[in-house]
Amino acid sequence: MDDAPVMKQTIRKRLAGLFGLLLVFLAAAVFTACGKSESDKNVINVPPVPPASVVDLADAFSSEEEQMLLPVIGQFERSSCGEIRILTVHNTDGLPLEEFSLAIANKWEIGKGKGGGVLLLLVMDEHRNRIEVSLEWEDVLTDARCADVLKSIVPELRDGKYADACAKAVRAMEVFFPK
Repeated sequence: MDDAPVMKQTIRKRLAGLFGLLLVFLAAAVFTACGKSESDKNVINVPPVPPASVVDLADAFSSEEEQMLLPVIGQFERSSCGEIRILTVHNTDGLPLEEFSLAIANKWEIGKGKGGGVLLLLVMDEHRNRIEVSLEWEDVLTDARCADVLKSIVPELRDGKYADACAKAVRAMEVFFPK
């Protein structure tokens, strides 16, 4: 009978250990599930590096308008000795605009090996836009200058003339590069 209390104590310890182990597994499962859904919110669906300077995922431009943008982009790239990409999307999937545009610019390596570059982003459904500038050009295309460029295209954006707005923005940025 002296063995009974020791046996009960041993069983309690083993059950407590199993219960603790079960709690650890449950906590890990909950944490993993929560972590996945939380991290899924922060995953940015970045399109692959585009073969063209204009990536119109929101269908904001007609094919003629895209063709009209190409010489404007070409002139900018010759003047700046860098690179520009224009991207339209419907939305940023709830992500901050800055985070979204930076992820695109980094994935596409805009301006890398070309002396600098810029991404002009139009988010159609959210009526937001942004100019993301590579590190090499931050002293030329400052935040203030980019803000002025974006303010200058508001009338065209309001009128639904998205290609005209982009062309105007590209020409406005080109002014800051010496000829």
